Amino acid sequence: MSKLYPSGHGIFQDVPIHEWDPTENRQPAGWATNSSNIRWAYGPDSDSTLYSTPGHISAGSRRALCLWLPTFELRLELLRSPELDTTSVALLSPDESIRSKIWQVSERAHATGVRPGQFISQAVSLCPSLTLLEPDPAHYNAAVESMLDLLSELTPILEPAGRGRVFLGMDGLDRLFGSPSQQVNLALRSLFRIFPAPLVAATRAGMAPGKFGAWVASAATRSGEPVIVEESELVSFLARCPVNTLPVNP
Repeated sequence: MSKLYPSGHGIFQDVPIHEWDPTENRQPAGWATNSSNIRWAYGPDSDSTLYSTPGHISAGSRRALCLWLPTFELRLELLRSPELDTTSVALLSPDESIRSKIWQVSERAHATGVRPGQFISQAVSLCPSLTLLEPDPAHYNAAVESMLDLLSELTPILEPAGRGRVFLGMDGLDRLFGSPSQQVNLALRSLFRIFPAPLVAATRAGMAPGKFGAWVASAATRSGEPVIVEESELVSFLARCPVNTLPVNP
């Protein structure tokens, strides 16, 4: 199925909502895991565990939606300095004790061999034209707060899991917002109210029973291709996912 979704040019286009196909335990047509870039997409200093906030979404929620914006902080910096978007860029660690290390890298920098966790000297030796950016946590936190305020209009059950990743409790919202696929599209389209199209276009979305399943669904899919996993399909879905898409230590 597909829903209308704004493109980067502000024109609505059809974007598929992929539902897991349990038949023969296989992925739906046109769907494939995107695990190769997951590790560097958020950097080693970003915690990939599921943060628990008392009173928020339950790990056993019947329907949870995970919205994930990989390299959220770096993307915010590139929005402030669009002239850097076609260059090799790396964001330094916000931790003062390891400020001499790389935290997040752009795709162009990654292609030259630059990786999160490298020392600046190593990264620059691999990519002499590398642009290094100082982190701005206050700016990133303000963007997160704006996102949470916006999403709270859809559901009061929210749980941020670090910057750029948030879980939404979607139980009982069918009468208000329609089917699960309609709910996912509504959440994604609402982000255009506060974020530019390039940032929204990079968002990955996964809906499944509980936070764990929702996180794996969002981590295993591509940007712009939300995945919905029903309860009866969760076990077979998880069984097919590579280990590095799971928020656990292998």
